[in-house]
Amino acid sequence: MPKVLYKSSEVDNLAKFEFVEIAKPVFESLEIKEKEGKVYDIDSQIANLKEELQLLRDEKLRLEEELAKRQELAKEEVQIESKRLIEEARVKANEVLEAAKQEADLLQREAIYKKESIETESNAEIERLAREYEEKLKTDLEIATAKGREEGYSKGYECGFEDFDKVMRKLHAIIASLIAERKGILESSSGQIVSLVMQIAIKVIKRITDSQKDIVLENVNEVLKRVKDKTQITIRVNLDDLDIVRHKKSDFISRFDVIENLEIIEDPNIGKGGCIIETNFGEIDARISSQLDKIEEKFKNFSLLS
Repeated sequence: MPKVLYKSSEVDNLAKFEFVEIAKPVFESLEIKEKEGKVYDIDSQIANLKEELQLLRDEKLRLEEELAKRQELAKEEVQIESKRLIEEARVKANEVLEAAKQEADLLQREAIYKKESIETESNAEIERLAREYEEKLKTDLEIATAKGREEGYSKGYECGFEDFDKVMRKLHAIIASLIAERKGILESSSGQIVSLVMQIAIKVIKRITDSQKDIVLENVNEVLKRVKDKTQITIRVNLDDLDIVRHKKSDFISRFDVIENLEIIEDPNIGKGGCIIETNFGEIDARISSQLDKIEEKFKNFSLLS
């Protein structure tokens, strides 16, 4: 009788267990490899991210360096342009001053020539009249002498002497009149010359104040130097000069210890380039027109003394 083969449930379970035990390391190895693959992918991604981050950092550094170079180049260009503008302004100012000097020299030469011409004409006229009266005196003396011979030596001598004395007095009076007239001509021409000088001076100063905006700052500085005691100060200027003076307000306060408080206002009665500074002790007039008035007065006084 053939032998019957059979498996109990225990045998089946044992076989399953053995299969699981044998297969378990295989599955675990596959799972580890899968995890290792994932870890490798993450590490690779991290490495890629780090590389991209480094590239971004390098690009940022390059852009910053390029920006710095451009800023430096722009700064140099601004400096060059500023120097060029300053040089142009200096050349223009020198041209204006040279033109003003040439006009003043021409005016001075014309004034001297006119004065010399008037003096020459006056002197020539006086000499001519003196010669005429001298000739007339000689003629009168000759007539008186001839007449004296006819009427008698003694009587003729007395008449001749009287006529001579009359003629001399008349001649002196005429010469005095001519001298007075000459002085009047010179005084009249001096007034015209002074007027001409002032007209040209006004034109020259207007041209300078129009081209050189900082003249008002020089005037303000000069006036503030004359203030000796601490005081409240108000600077009044032309509307065209208001911004440039206000821009220098802090400079004035730092340079001049006498300033307790400083106010800068516009005054339509003040011409360009000039100013009036008010203090607790009074005001100082530094208007261009006031300075020209003083110059004109000095010219007139000089002409009268001459």
